[in-house]
Amino acid sequence: MATKSNKPTIKAADAKMIAGIGKNLAAMATVTLNGQPYTLAQLLAVYQADSAAIDATDTAHATWLQRVADEQATHAITAKVTRALRSFLLGYYGDEAVAILGDFGLTAPKSTATTNVATKALAAAKSKATRAARGTVGSVKKLGTKGNVTSVVVTATPAGAQMTQPETPTETVSAANAPAATPATPAPAVTPATQVKPGS
Repeated sequence: MATKSNKPTIKAADAKMIAGIGKNLAAMATVTLNGQPYTLAQLLAVYQADSAAIDATDTAHATWLQRVADEQATHAITAKVTRALRSFLLGYYGDEAVAILGDFGLTAPKSTATTNVATKALAAAKSKATRAARGTVGSVKKLGTKGNVTSVVVTATPAGAQMTQPETPTETVSAANAPAATPATPAPAVTPATQVKPGS
């Protein structure tokens, strides 16, 4: 018999041994094995007990699996009822429920209002700091940023289509930003020449 066998293999081997004993040793009163005499009934009982033990463990294992499933089901039902009972106590006793819940081994729900406000404020501050560090701008500022192309040149392509190319950007100076004109220096006044009369 193999030293490592699964249960069906062992039971099959036991059945073979029982059949062989009944077929070939039935006429013997006793069989001495390792110095110990066995009657035919005792020899058969060894292999029958082995098969019976396998059946018992299989039954016990199946029963254990069912008990585990039953336990998991009761846990789920208990948890559902506990949540409902906790909600009932909170609604029924109101402000006094905090102390009463302790009698049941339960705790009152934690207030999340302050936590949520603080969390949102922290997230906003982190976002602002990140954008400042990266030099990024929001969508509103992006809309205010435009290119300074003032004109385009239309050229004919070999296929006859037309495409536009931007010219070199031309800087436009507005009246508000234009430098003040330097006033012209006035010309000196011309002194009229003195007329000399003849004979004088």
